[in-house]
Amino acid sequence: MRAVYAASMAKRGFTGPRGLFEGQRAWSSCSTRQSQSIGRTFTGIHHADRAEEIFIFNPCQPVLEATLDLKRSYDISASDVERVRCDIFKAGFDFAGGGIYGPKDHVWLKEQGDYNLKYLISAALLDGEVGPAQLDPRAFKR
Repeated sequence: MRAVYAASMAKRGFTGPRGLFEGQRAWSSCSTRQSQSIGRTFTGIHHADRAEEIFIFNPCQPVLEATLDLKRSYDISASDVERVRCDIFKAGFDFAGGGIYGPKDHVWLKEQGDYNLKYLISAALLDGEVGPAQLDPRAFKR
């Protein structure tokens, strides 16, 4: 079921983050043990290159749901917003907020935008939705 879902998402243009398989806290560093990281579960591992079950949680999702709910509930427009403060758990900040994986100040590629809290919150406030249109490189200039 998850494979069909992943294939369906890929067909619509969704991609995952770079560095999922290599680098600090990536698949290669977790493939021989159970990960204790919040939002990541690796189980049923029999070979270093294959897992029977993988669940990866995008830390942006609850923040975006809250942002969109606030925008709709209070009819907020982007011009009403002076600044945004987002509190998120440490692993989420590291991954999507500019922590140990580097700054998230500029988005030039889709793969930089889809796990970037600063950009995604801005897109949600501007457009009232976050989807493929907001991850089109032409939208980044806004």
